[in-house]
Amino acid sequence: MSNNNMNEMLFKNADPGLIKLVQFIRESIKDTRYEGKVYLCGGTVRDLLLGVKPNTNLDFAVEVKGRGISFAKRRTKKCHC
Repeated sequence: MSNNNMNEMLFKNADPGLIKLVQFIRESIKDTRYEGKVYLCGGTVRDLLLGVKPNTNLDFAVEVKGRGISFAKRRTKKCHC
C-alpha cells in the first residue's frame, strides 16, 4: 500500500482540526531536512485505525538524528501552541 493510500485510509474520518494540523506540519517542513522524515505515531494512529476519535495528544517520530527536540520547538513556535 502506498503512503498516499494509507494516509487517505487513516484520515478519511478524522476530525478536520487534526487534518488541518497535519497539513500545517507537512507544509512547515517542506523543503527542509525534516521532509519525509516525520511520522505521526502512537495513540492517535491507533485510534484512527480503530475508527475512534483520537485524543488531542499527538506523538511524532522524527527520523533525523538528534533533531527531535529541535523539530518540536520550531513547530510549537510556528503554530503558536
